[in-house]
Formats: sequence, structure tokens, C-alpha cells
Amino acid sequence: MSEHVAIVEANWGRDGDWWIELDGRRLGLLTDATWVDMFWWRYRLDLSASDDEARALLADRELWGSCRFTFRSVRFDRLVTTAFCAGKSGEAGPHDGFISMRGLAIAPPPPTLRDRLQLWWLRRFPRRPQES
Repeated sequence: MSEHVAIVEANWGRDGDWWIELDGRRLGLLTDATWVDMFWWRYRLDLSASDDEARALLADRELWGSCRFTFRSVRFDRLVTTAFCAGKSGEAGPHDGFISMRGLAIAPPPPTLRDRLQLWWLRRFPRRPQES
């Protein structure tokens, strides 16, 4: 399967997890994407760093409000710098271990003719879960 088809099938990367990075430093992980409304997706915030500094940075509403974090797809290792969270500066950030994000998606490479045919086929004949 091509990278284009894999990204599209993974809902532009939303079906996977995302590393939260600040200035190249990995601080935590966004998991369990759930569609909320129009362009908004809700993620569970899991801390990968056990140190207090990383936790303090992830709790800093000013960093969230100014969109200082970047996000890297765990599955595709693609960096997204244009995503932002819900709320205004001072209010933005995680609430009860969750955060709502917009723009957290991967732009796949241009599709080839084979990619277009494969995606057409997958839409026309969706994969069904195999019975056990």
C-alpha cells in the first residue's frame, strides 16, 4: 500500500497517536482521537515524560494558547506545525486529561493513478472485519 493510501485510510493520521513536542523535545502523547464537531477532534493527553518540567510545560495554558507545540505522527513520523487547540489564550489547554484540537492531520503526498484506483475500490467495496 502506498503512503498516500495509508494516510487517507488512517483518516489523515487521526486514527493514530501523536507525539507532543516543544522545541524538538518530546513531552507527551495524544491518543484516542474522537470526532467532536465539524473540524474538532478530542484527544486523551498521556504524558510520556515523567519529569516535573515536562508536566509543567504541558499544563501551561499560555503555551497551548500561543500554539507553541508541534505534533508528530507516531505511525507516519510526519510533523504537523499548524494544529491548534480549543479555547482562547489563557483558557486553552487540557481539561480533565483531554484536549480538543483542530488541524491535526497529515497532508499526504500527491496521489498516483494507482492510488486513485485503489481508493476508489476501497470506497466502493469497504473492508469488512474478518470473523473469528
